[in-house]
Parts: sequence; C-alpha cells; structure tokens
Amino acid sequence: MVFIIIVSFSSIVFWHVEETSNKPFATRYPFPTLLFGVGLLFDLLSCACYIFTRVTGRFSSGVPGVGFAFYCWAWLACPASFILHTPQSLPLLWLHKLLDLVALFLLSACIHSPGWFLFRDSKQKNTG
Repeated sequence: MVFIIIVSFSSIVFWHVEETSNKPFATRYPFPTLLFGVGLLFDLLSCACYIFTRVTGRFSSGVPGVGFAFYCWAWLACPASFILHTPQSLPLLWLHKLLDLVALFLLSACIHSPGWFLFRDSKQKNTG
C-alpha cells in the first residue's frame, strides 16, 4: 500500500515539473531515467542468475517482475513518450505511452525468456 502511494505521488509530482525541451531526454527527465536504469539492473541481475543456473546446475531464480515494476513506475512518472516524439494532444500522448509500455514489457520478457524455453536441458527424451 505504501509503495502504491509513493508511486502515485511521485508520478503526479514529476508530471508537473517544468521541463526544457532543448535538453536530452535523460537530463529533462532524470527520475524516470533513473527508475528505468534500476529496472534494467534488476533484469540484468535476473539474466545473470539464469546464466548461473545453467552453468552450475544449481537453481537461482533472480528477481523476475521487479524490473518490470520499475519500468512501469518510470512509464507512469514520465510525462513524455520514451520511443516516439511526444504529441501535443493528450489522447495521442497516451497512445504513444501505451506503445512504450508494450516495448518495456517486451524488453522484460526477452530478458526473462532464456530461463524458461531457450535453455532447455539437452538430456530430455525425444518424444518423436
């Protein structure tokens, strides 16, 4: 509950912070960029755990879902689109931000996928 309040409050605050459009994205929106970086670190930690599991044979789950939670927080806190140019109308902005959310989900899914279906054990029996 406290986490949801923090996410909501910080997102509202950062939507109302003044921005100058002549700076690069990371300096215009440092908080969402930081949240995206933290999410990426958690996803890379999960990827390292998947590789550790494959190399040593001892299971290590990593932290699946935590990186995507930080991606969602960055997505909510950023008043602009990550991928496309930010339009002037609010409906188009949310459409562009929805595309951002899909891209962030695909990024997280690509990082977590190798642990489930790309690194299948070669000792499995063939059924055909």
